[in-house]
Amino acid sequence: MNAMKKFFSNKSGDIVIVQPPNIPLMAGLGLLAASFFVRTGGAHTVMAALASGALSYWALSELTSGESPFRRVLGAVVGGYCFWSFLRLLSP
Repeated sequence: MNAMKKFFSNKSGDIVIVQPPNIPLMAGLGLLAASFFVRTGGAHTVMAALASGALSYWALSELTSGESPFRRVLGAVVGGYCFWSFLRLLSP
């Protein structure tokens, strides 16, 4: 149990899972959700690219300065998704 608590805790021992407000995360998730409603054309591509950019920014900031190991791992996972998503946008 101690390892689990350590995974979700910051240096002060506080459990840190969510830290509002998180503007890049909210913008990225909002744009990602909007891109699911517009499935074709340039608008979808632009929304998906902006969502990927916002989520990439958030992921990098979490990866480099996340409050807990959980947040850093979450940043790495979201960053990997963004990289995969970006490669999908580039493929024909």
